Amino acid sequence: MLDYDRLSDCYDELYGEEQLSKYRAAVNMVGHLEFSCVLDVGCGTGLFLRFLREKGWTSEYVGVDVSSGMLAKALEKADASSHVVMADAHHLPFRDNAFPILFSFTVLHHLNTSQFLAEASRVCGKLMVVTQHKRLSPRLENNVCDSETVDEILVGEPSVFRKAADSCGTYSLP
Repeated sequence: MLDYDRLSDCYDELYGEEQLSKYRAAVNMVGHLEFSCVLDVGCGTGLFLRFLREKGWTSEYVGVDVSSGMLAKALEKADASSHVVMADAHHLPFRDNAFPILFSFTVLHHLNTSQFLAEASRVCGKLMVVTQHKRLSPRLENNVCDSETVDEILVGEPSVFRKAADSCGTYSLP
């Protein structure tokens, strides 16, 4: 298991370009919609926040992570419309449907998939964007998109993810 507190100092340098390619693909899949508030579960060093701001998104941003080192780096990128919260993705400290959109990039393999999906779909009201590493488990079953080299991007309404979480140990998305 990686120690993300230690990795936080060099994370952007090591994984920044790879993450940016995921962000571009995910935002392109969502389209040019801008939501009033964005939840980023597993926000790490706040790279997605910086990406959104550079793209002109002015939405309120809430980043969640369990690593204090990563959150310290995210705070360096924060602005007046952004917040970072130390929390476990299995127990998000937000009310039901608090966020219109939830993003989670390459976090799924660190989590209890069904517990995370149930919790994420609880706090998200409209649209979820989750990426999963193609070679790491646990993961959801779905069709592989050949244009994505490392991650698969899954986009859907919370009910789709909730249904996947409720299935008996088999996670599948249409």
